[in-house]
Amino acid sequence: MKRRKGAVLICLLAMTMLVAWVGCGSLPDGWEGLPGPPRVLVSFPPIYSFAKNVAGDQAGIICLCAETGPHEYQFNINDSIKLKRADLFFANGLTLDNSFTDKMNANSGNTKLRYRKLADDLPEDLLREGKPHAHDPGHDHDHDHEHGRFDPHVWLGIPQAIGMVKQIRYHLKQVDGAHADLYEKNAADYIARLKKLHEDGKEKLKGLKVVPIITFHESMGYFADSFGLNVLGSIHPQAGIDPAGRALEGLARKCAQLPDKQKELVLIAVEPQYPEAAAKVLKDQLLGPKKAGVGKVELVVVDPLETGNRDELDAEWYVKMMEKNINTLAKYAK
Repeated sequence: MKRRKGAVLICLLAMTMLVAWVGCGSLPDGWEGLPGPPRVLVSFPPIYSFAKNVAGDQAGIICLCAETGPHEYQFNINDSIKLKRADLFFANGLTLDNSFTDKMNANSGNTKLRYRKLADDLPEDLLREGKPHAHDPGHDHDHDHEHGRFDPHVWLGIPQAIGMVKQIRYHLKQVDGAHADLYEKNAADYIARLKKLHEDGKEKLKGLKVVPIITFHESMGYFADSFGLNVLGSIHPQAGIDPAGRALEGLARKCAQLPDKQKELVLIAVEPQYPEAAAKVLKDQLLGPKKAGVGKVELVVVDPLETGNRDELDAEWYVKMMEKNINTLAKYAK
């Protein structure tokens, strides 16, 4: 609770400073050297890559999160100044990044700003129901990123990514109708690339259909749906929240109950942004004295694309990172 109160005070102080500084015009607006208008501010790397593909060199695009993911990000005075001059503000939504994007929008003072949460605007038939989390009574769950009804990790599903690209195209055309044809063509070209990525990925991963995969946290549902993977469960209830011991025991029991053919190999997906300690504990449980009859357990690095090196963010970033995940998993396809 203290952390939340502190964040509120910081936000209020930042907005007070913004009013004073912007009013006297003494600070740059953060868009220097970028094309546009339109000027597009986005919350995190996948949306940045989508927007770069649709806008090309016509729009200026800035990504808020990079090395820090949307679960932990705290916006600052420079972000608020950028938003003051933006035409479009794209967030993911579904509670992933709302904790800071909603506050930024509410306090922007930018009457012409078009703010859209792209995942919120996807049709419900493209969304997966989120899973309720069994909270450990001994753990502090005072987190700002509790997930809602739907799984927010939509960018990892190809149909959902295409839906987000279509929305970006629509909103760019709305604020910059003079270049509507350009946005239309760019979006069509990129959607074709995403469809090829989808087909190539399904072909490479078809040998994993019966291999059980345990994920680091509940981020791979849309990815698994896109490529026909078998996700047995997840270790962490949410990113940054350690699992209770009984959760690991439950996953071990699930593996023990699998048909013998599926016990030959179990993959545990770990994320490069977080320690592997809990995954290693689970691996030891599966292969220890009370082993679940599993022949082999492999820890596999699968990036959920919530963060990225800012210097590497570009139009190619999303496809490149998805291909890396696909190729990593494909090594274990039968």
